[in-house]
Parts: sequence; structure tokens; C-alpha cells
Amino acid sequence: MLAYNKKEEEFYKFLEKEIEPISFGELKETAYRASVYLLDNTYIPCVLFRNSYAQTDRAIRTFDETRNKIPADPRIGYRQHVRAFTTGDNIIASDIISRIEKSPFAISTACYLELSAMMELEGGGISFLGKMKDGQKFNYFIDSDVEFIEMPNGYVASQLIEIIPHTRRDDFKDLKEKFFFNCYLDYIPYP
Repeated sequence: MLAYNKKEEEFYKFLEKEIEPISFGELKETAYRASVYLLDNTYIPCVLFRNSYAQTDRAIRTFDETRNKIPADPRIGYRQHVRAFTTGDNIIASDIISRIEKSPFAISTACYLELSAMMELEGGGISFLGKMKDGQKFNYFIDSDVEFIEMPNGYVASQLIEIIPHTRRDDFKDLKEKFFFNCYLDYIPYP
């Protein structure tokens, strides 16, 4: 049963109204990419809001699958799975967030889906030119997550309008993915 949390409910209403959702992870759960200010006014530009029950169910399933199995590699057993779920994530608790806004590093859902498909097809790192609304093109090399990506000075992610795969300019350095924090909210729909 969902415990009532007025602040989380308000955050979810803002996300639903103002932030374009993405389909995230193996369960294709709904997630929202945003920036936050913490209660002490610390700015965190890249936060992925996800459903807390999806993560809980994923942990339980993994624990159940590994609890009584003898791993082929003793370094990857039950304890390591528990450790990954309890300490392997950058997490921000919703109760220390004062406000949410759009992230300057969250690309459009269309670009996100295109990059996700490229990552899956390539099975790893991808390089591409990112074309901005003003026609400028910049090199990118993404080797893990595409939820948030670095932007050139003076640009925000909403200005990225085209992905040109396997293309580079020799006169620019590579821009990369941005690290992000997770924030788990009960109110985000769960598949």
C-alpha cells in the first residue's frame, strides 16, 4: 500500500506536467530526467526520477535468483548482488529536495530513443555528431548511459536536433555522457 507523502505527490505532479518521460530499463518503466535544488540550495543538474517499487522488485528478484546458487565466479555471489543494490547507486532522497526543474543535459525523448537503440545495436560505445538548432555540430562519444549528455558551452540539451551516427569532426574534442543521481518516488507509474 502506498504511504501518503504530499511532497512526493507534488513532485510527481510537476514531473508529469513539465518533464518529458522516457521508458527506462529492462521493465520499460517510466522515468523523468530533471535537475534539483536541495534544501541547502545545492544544485544537482542530472537526476533520474524512477519508481521505488520497480527498484525494490528488481532487488528482490535478483536476491531470490542468487541466494542459494553457488556462483561460477565466487566474487559475483549473493553478497555482491546485495552490495550492488544497496551501495552501487547514486541516490538522492526526495525529502532533501526543495525544487525540481528541467535539466540542461536531458535530451529530447526522440534523441534518447535513437541513442539507446544505437547503444543496443553497437553493444557498447557510440560516436556521433550532434547537430544543434543553429546548425553547429559537435563530437560525442558515449560509452555507457544516455539519460544525460554533456552539452557544449552556451547550449542546452533541447537544442540538440539531430544525431549523425559514426561521424566526427577533427577540430573538436568529444563530449560525453553525464553522471546522474537517482531519486525514487512511489507515485511514478510502475509497469
